[in-house]
Amino acid sequence: MTLRRVLIGLALLMAATPPADADRFTPPAGRPDLTVSARPSSTRPQVGSVIKVRVEVRGARQVGSVPFSLAYDPAILEFIPGSATEGSFLRKGGAATSFLAQGGTDREGRTTVVVGLSRLGAGSGASGSGVLCELAFRVRAPGAAPLTFVRARALSPSARPMEARFVGASLHARRRG
Repeated sequence: MTLRRVLIGLALLMAATPPADADRFTPPAGRPDLTVSARPSSTRPQVGSVIKVRVEVRGARQVGSVPFSLAYDPAILEFIPGSATEGSFLRKGGAATSFLAQGGTDREGRTTVVVGLSRLGAGSGASGSGVLCELAFRVRAPGAAPLTFVRARALSPSARPMEARFVGASLHARRRG
């Protein structure tokens, strides 16, 4: 098994496995500087159109990986397999990275895109702001369509959890016309 496959598997496992005390976790007072946001290309797309959702990071300090799942309503949206592209944020400074985006269903029955993003090798993490990735969805039907981060984490280069805020998005698909 190649190192790339091992790292991708670990990123997916981290994104899919909540901490043992996830239900009891209470975020600390105040807001963390590190924010990951979903930004759709349109918040009022028409049925039949394709929207791109850019996942951006701001206020990062020494981030090594950002595994997450993005949940969506499959009655309204359809993830387009093979459409995901890696952003430049984790590649800052010429770092080698691993990137994977796979559609599926999680244990709770939510339809998600599982994303694994990691810098490879020892060294420092990425800092500042930038694009983590971009995902494409086809609009299938009219209606409200929230995009929600689940099992989302930011990790240091040594895989230590970092305080982070994940901000989803909402769009309202409309009929063609």
